[in-house]
Amino acid sequence: MIDKIDSFFDLEQIRRIEEFCQKAQTQILYLMIVQMIGFSRENEDKLEISVQELFENQIASKLTIYKGLQLKQRNRSFLLAFSNPTSAVKAALDLQMDAVNVNENQGVKLEIKIAIHAGQTLVNDKFNQFIFNNHINFTSNLESMVEIGHIYLTSHVYAGAGNWLDQQSPYNIVHKKHGSYFFADVKEHADIYEVSNKKIQLLKPPDSSNKKKKVSNKRKIISAIVLFVMIIFTIGKCEKTSVYLEDFSQEEIFLNKTHKQLSIAEYEKDEPRKIDKQFKKGKYIIYYDSNPNTRYYATLDVKKGTNKITPHFRKQRLPKLQKSITLNRANGYEDAGLGNKRWSYSIYNQNNVMISHDAEISMAIRGEINADNKYEYKLNWRFDMDGGIVNSGEEIFTEDITKTISFYKDKLHYIDFEIEIEDNKANIALISVFADYKK
Repeated sequence: MIDKIDSFFDLEQIRRIEEFCQKAQTQILYLMIVQMIGFSRENEDKLEISVQELFENQIASKLTIYKGLQLKQRNRSFLLAFSNPTSAVKAALDLQMDAVNVNENQGVKLEIKIAIHAGQTLVNDKFNQFIFNNHINFTSNLESMVEIGHIYLTSHVYAGAGNWLDQQSPYNIVHKKHGSYFFADVKEHADIYEVSNKKIQLLKPPDSSNKKKKVSNKRKIISAIVLFVMIIFTIGKCEKTSVYLEDFSQEEIFLNKTHKQLSIAEYEKDEPRKIDKQFKKGKYIIYYDSNPNTRYYATLDVKKGTNKITPHFRKQRLPKLQKSITLNRANGYEDAGLGNKRWSYSIYNQNNVMISHDAEISMAIRGEINADNKYEYKLNWRFDMDGGIVNSGEEIFTEDITKTISFYKDKLHYIDFEIEIEDNKANIALISVFADYKK
């Protein structure tokens, strides 16, 4: 199995990891350990290649489809990495199905189990061996708890892939939180979730011996009394916390946790602006929108007392693309337009967890005068999200039309494809909007 011995990387491996992260514009990787438990060999001598080679080919295929990276292989254990949680979960579900297909098609019994965990990889754009080793060790501990045939993941992975999983129930994909379990080797506990294709494997929790024990009611009461006394003792000594933003001129600002607008003092040059909200000590994410598809995020690190903070905003832009063609005498009533673009972007959910996406579109439109002396437009498109095709099609238009096709939608944003044809002019556009955008 993959363990601490496998968590050390030479300079060439580190270079590959850094390039992978930089290309995906992320400092966090979603680590997956795939463990082949074993298989019967009674029919293997009849196969052109071994069962392990068959499954290794399936892993290589998933890395290509979901843009992943193989970090290590030790015997029948594989350590893989993905740049976003949805791709990692999709790859795991595909491998679960692949194992079943190998069994059915080749007449052998192949069993696997999969663990997925999120871990910071880069610090200031540089690979951090110590931090990364801890995450590999954590993933290895999780893999040791996985039941044969099952897929377990930690809360950070589930938080990122949860929106996609919620949409998969019609397709036999199920998921469940099994609870908080103790990891002895790393001396901490974590929430464990499971995903599965219910036609292949029913959900099953880990061994309950590692489950975090519930606190008795008596201990809860004692703890509550102690906490209450501490609060009463502290209230009189607490300094009131206030937040002022410096060098900030925007009129509207929102708190990401609630998506509610914050009331802020009017802008005056060189004067800090007080936010009319009672803050507690901690980190907060605020944002403002410059348009429906462009958002600026900043983190506020609030201390006790008076805070004067100059927020450093980072822009996140959702996918957007537009093409137009016009048929006229100058171009012989023939025109064409192509649009191909790829985006990597991130959105904070209401738990202040950053969700990353990779989107790509290819679209083409061609117009001409047809045999019936009418304007005719031929349009085709393909839209990929996080390594999978979510919408594609081809249509021919000979009449004026305005049409909207929904490409993608979750709790955080939606992406539409808009078609507008009027006489000798055609406009096509990819439009993205934050779901909570305030007009």
